Amino acid sequence: MHKTSSPLRFKMQWLYLPLWLSLPIAGCHARPSVMQNPPSIVALINSTTEMICAVPNEQLFHLGVYWYLRSKEGQEVHFVRFSKVTQKEASGDSRFDVSKEVFQNRHILKIRGLRPSDSGSYHCAVSQSLELLLGQGTELSVVRELPAPKNPTMETPKTKKKSRRCSSSGKPKPKGISCSELIWAPLVGCAALLTVFLAVVVRRFQRLRRRRQYFRKQALK
Repeated sequence: MHKTSSPLRFKMQWLYLPLWLSLPIAGCHARPSVMQNPPSIVALINSTTEMICAVPNEQLFHLGVYWYLRSKEGQEVHFVRFSKVTQKEASGDSRFDVSKEVFQNRHILKIRGLRPSDSGSYHCAVSQSLELLLGQGTELSVVRELPAPKNPTMETPKTKKKSRRCSSSGKPKPKGISCSELIWAPLVGCAALLTVFLAVVVRRFQRLRRRRQYFRKQALK
């Protein structure tokens, strides 16, 4: 039996890729086994950006990763790059460079000289036994100038009106009970008691005096 050569086999694989990529559009969702970061990128024209595709295990990592671009309208799908550990040079546009981190099972897509036509949703995919494992995608927007950051509206803090109190001139009075209050309070109480006691004594003395005068008058008669 005649075996298909590896370059021809690769061509056949990526020729069938648009058919596989149409599955999510038709409503068939692959298992979310491939992770992509970051979820979105905003970059300037002619700049460089990169995105990461992490596969769940070493076996899938060695199978290789397809990168493709879906336009913002979602109608066109373009093959971007194919990367495999055993393959020294990746296939595709030279502006799109793919590097591999073997120990972390990650493929990194770097895009140089960004153009407005590079905008869209980038997805990485791994094909295993006629099953397509898709990443959730990275949305890339290529702009001529970065949007200005939105400044939050600065609200002037409302100043609380302080109630004015008429304070007596001189040193401020210390809070709490002062020593003078502790001393004078008992003295005032004692003075009040003495005043009442003296009033009672004077009244009784006046009564006794009146009685003596009364008895003297009676004795003289």
